[in-house]
Amino acid sequence: MDNPAFRGKLQARARVPPPLPRMPVNSEMPPSSPSLYQDFLAEREEILKHKWIKSEEAGHDVGLEVALVSWALHHRETWKNERGSLPPRV
Repeated sequence: MDNPAFRGKLQARARVPPPLPRMPVNSEMPPSSPSLYQDFLAEREEILKHKWIKSEEAGHDVGLEVALVSWALHHRETWKNERGSLPPRV
């Protein structure tokens, strides 16, 4: 059964994107703490460096997923501790 009125309502509803969350303005964030996005960008840069090193060692592109898992398993905790982004494990 094809109901054009229902299909039209469904299509109209599907075209409306959900509202985006409000991002805090820099003045609303504590000045001493880096933003979550800045942490993400710094971590991404480290992963890309690790990907390049692993690819050079392998002689071919190892891919982002392999580099991400390798970096997370072997370097992430130390990197976060050095940055002061992660409390030390007890």
